[in-house]
Amino acid sequence: METRYPTREDWLRFLANPDNCEGLIGIAYVGTIADILQLAEECKKSNNPMGLTEFERLHGELRRGRLIAEGILHTLDLDREAILDAGFTGSPYEDDDAMTLWSEVSVTTIRPWRTLRRLVLRPHEYRWWGTEPYRQMEEYFGEEQGRNG
Repeated sequence: METRYPTREDWLRFLANPDNCEGLIGIAYVGTIADILQLAEECKKSNNPMGLTEFERLHGELRRGRLIAEGILHTLDLDREAILDAGFTGSPYEDDDAMTLWSEVSVTTIRPWRTLRRLVLRPHEYRWWGTEPYRQMEEYFGEEQGRNG
């Protein structure tokens, strides 16, 4: 199965057509809760013509739609276990002293949205989505000035 990080344009397309799986079979879009929250914030602040009320309605339809039911779209969050796995290097099971804060967590030039995305998508050998969504996310937000999402 091919994994991809959904761009903003992908999210808008998914919101507009939550049941349209055409051409997407065999692809798993792996997004983050930061993507949803940032889009909702844009709608709330009127930076998006959709508006917050319309976003909430469309997001509800998306959650009930075929894209999610068919396993094409996944929205990952950051629960306690995930933040411990992603936020640190080393293992408390092997050596407490070997556990250190992952260097990417404390980069002061990176905005909180991007740090959250990095934590959620950080590749580990036991995470099913592999390295591609993280790589694509970094590429997407690293391309343009001011797009450090």
